[in-house]
Amino acid sequence: PGSYNIQISNSSDFSYLHIDSETLTNNYTSEIALSDGEYWWRVRPIGFLGTVGQWSTSNFTVDTIVPTAPIQQSPNIAQLLTGEPTALTWDYVAGAKEYNVQLSNNEYFLPTFFDEKVSSYYYITATSLSEGTYYWRVRAIDFADNVGVWSDIWYFKVDTNPPTINEVTFGPTLPTVDDEVMIYCDVTDFGNINYIKVTYQYDGEEEWFEDYATLFMGTIYTFSIGPFSEPRQVNFYLTAVDEMAHVSNSTMFHVQIVQPITSANYPLGVSSVLFSLFSSMIISTVIRKKRRKKS
Repeated sequence: PGSYNIQISNSSDFSYLHIDSETLTNNYTSEIALSDGEYWWRVRPIGFLGTVGQWSTSNFTVDTIVPTAPIQQSPNIAQLLTGEPTALTWDYVAGAKEYNVQLSNNEYFLPTFFDEKVSSYYYITATSLSEGTYYWRVRAIDFADNVGVWSDIWYFKVDTNPPTINEVTFGPTLPTVDDEVMIYCDVTDFGNINYIKVTYQYDGEEEWFEDYATLFMGTIYTFSIGPFSEPRQVNFYLTAVDEMAHVSNSTMFHVQIVQPITSANYPLGVSSVLFSLFSSMIISTVIRKKRRKKS
C-alpha cells in the first residue's frame, strides 16, 4: 500500500473520532494525549491509485492512575523473629499485576538486601536472616505498568543468639550470717530477656533450690538471699533465657558467708590489746592538738 488510514474513537461504532490520520509506515504515535478510558482503533490500507482496503479493528485502554499503596499485614512493627525464612505479607491492591518488595537493614534502603517483584501479595525470604533490625516496604504495579506509591516502612527484629551474662557481683563484699546478700548480674540480649533463673546450693548439702532474679534497672537484675543460720559457702548458677527461648551458658559463682567480726571472735587477750592500741591512738591525737594550741 501507499499509506494507511488510522482512526481512534472512544466508541465501538466510531461515531466520534479522536484521531483520523494517515501514515506512510506500519506504526503510528498519537500526537495528542488520550484521557483514561477504553478506546477502539482501526486501520486500513490505501493503494497508490487511491484504492481503499478493509478496516482492521481492535481496542485498548488508557490507564494513567497509579495503584494505591499496599497495607502491610506481617511481621508487625518491632516484632521479634527467629531468623528463619521470613514471610512478608500485605493486603491485595485492586488492579495490581505485581508487587515490588524491598528489604534493607536501614530505613533509607541503601543498600537493599533484596528488591524483588512478585505476583502474589506475600514474599518469603529465600534464606534465613542474621541477627539485626530489618526494614521493608512494598508497592503495586498495575497492568498498564503504572508504579504505585510505597507503603509505610515497617521494621522487625531477628534474634538468633542467646543472652550474655556479662558480670556478676554481690554485696556486701564480705557478707556475714546476719546479712541479706544482694546478687547483681548484668545480662544483655538483642531481643528481650524472658527470665533469669537462679539455682543455688549450700556447700555440703545435696539439695538445690531455684528462684528468679528481677529487673533492677537497665540490664541489671537482682536476687537476694539471707540472713543465714551459720557460716557457709553458697554455690550459685545463673541461666538467662530470652523471648525466643534462647538459653545462655550457665554462670557459676560462690559466696562465702562468715561470722560477724566482733571482739568475741578474737582469742582471749586480743580484744584488750586492740582496745589499748585504740586508746593510745586517741591519747596521742589529743596531745598533738594541745601542743599545737600552745604554739
